[in-house]
Amino acid sequence: MPSFTKAQSKARGKIFVEAMEVLPKSELSRLYLEEYRSFQKIADLSGFSRPTVIRLARSYGIPLRDGPQDYNRQGTIDRDWLFDQYVGLRRTLPDLAREKGMSVANMTRWAHRHGVPLRPRGGRSHSSALHAADSAARHPEVLRKAFTGRHAEQRLRRFARCLAYPTLTEAAHNMSMHPPVLINQVRLLEQDFGQPLLKRAECNRAMQATEFGQQVAAAVEEMDTAAGRDPVDI
Repeated sequence: MPSFTKAQSKARGKIFVEAMEVLPKSELSRLYLEEYRSFQKIADLSGFSRPTVIRLARSYGIPLRDGPQDYNRQGTIDRDWLFDQYVGLRRTLPDLAREKGMSVANMTRWAHRHGVPLRPRGGRSHSSALHAADSAARHPEVLRKAFTGRHAEQRLRRFARCLAYPTLTEAAHNMSMHPPVLINQVRLLEQDFGQPLLKRAECNRAMQATEFGQQVAAAVEEMDTAAGRDPVDI
């Protein structure tokens, strides 16, 4: 086992405590057991390292899978079919998942992958989601996939602002938010974009934006400038 200085051990302990706050057992169980996400994917979404996430799962007593999961084994979904069935015919994702013999979580992943605007849970219809998709045309092209529903602009602007801080937990505190709320909003954005926005934090390195995350942050600034809005006003 590697040996750590007292300062390094203290830093590792602080990061683990932050990880527990951002990823409580219920959230980590949902991501890993219900949505079948890999530890690497959860690490990318949360801003923590993969070893930290694994250590957290073990401390919670979450049973670990034997190996990586292949979500395509349940079959692939054509975008035109999914759009016609879900948006045009207003069928539900559980109904479509049953027809294709796959889990609802997997059908949801295909919707995100194809950029199909999802109806809000408990919503009256898909009209608000379609309106959000239509309004995306007014914004920089790189941001358009994120406009899948209400509060898209707010999520984008919070993501851009959080880059000034070393962790999402610290960013949330400085924005007077609960950390799980901010981490979930960043997670939703990464689902919409289909790729990570942040590089996970390491013991001696703060979280950083990926190259794509930097493009998104720059586009958010462009969006705010065009709207004459103060970027710190979220």
